[in-house]
Amino acid sequence: MPPTDAPDSAPRLARFAWFTVAANLLVILWGAFVRASGSGAGCGNHWPLCNGEVVPLAPATQTLIEYTHRLTSGAALAVANMLQQFVHLPAEIKWPNDVMIRGRKVCGILVEARSNQ
Repeated sequence: MPPTDAPDSAPRLARFAWFTVAANLLVILWGAFVRASGSGAGCGNHWPLCNGEVVPLAPATQTLIEYTHRLTSGAALAVANMLQQFVHLPAEIKWPNDVMIRGRKVCGILVEARSNQ
């Protein structure tokens, strides 16, 4: 039997599980919006794949732009999640790529892409 002063991990696990469900639901809904609005046109009508491929071997400029958008948003989400889970800071995302703690920007994700075309 665990000591009586040990924190119960069940509520934390439940919160994490609900956060994961909510995050996945938001990704699905955002993907539906991107597809319906045509704003992800750099990857054609094959969302979440890019023109039917996970990583195109010879991407067009529009495809590179779409990938940088996905990369910055994904990186900001990963940083905020790590801060919340491991450092226990109230990190939030100011979409698409800024990480905020208590209303102050602590991180911004910037991706630079170059094309030889």
